[in-house]
Amino acid sequence: MIHFHRPAASLDELVLDQTAQGRAVFVIDAGDDVKSSIAQFAEVLRLPEWFGHNLDALADALRDFRDGAAEPTTLIWDHIRVLRRHSSQGYETILAILDDVQDERDDVEVHVLQR
Repeated sequence: MIHFHRPAASLDELVLDQTAQGRAVFVIDAGDDVKSSIAQFAEVLRLPEWFGHNLDALADALRDFRDGAAEPTTLIWDHIRVLRRHSSQGYETILAILDDVQDERDDVEVHVLQR
């Protein structure tokens, strides 16, 4: 289950909490649209150059991201309001991808800051 946080939640406190639990933390800002959101994931997660920059490629990349790493992973998706307002379907699709990945992998936890 994805962890949703209200707009007033502190990103710094969330990162500190997750780091204190021994987790590798990655903060991804949502873009204004699906294309820029995917680009943010690719940049922050340092996805390979051959990454396809589409929703299917994002799902595949997240399923394999840090697979076998020594510490578990936390993905924090931040600033989602603009994307949700401009592309509710795109927002819901990325959210579904994140939810699926978290369900499939015991070592991945997803947090969404609703600001």
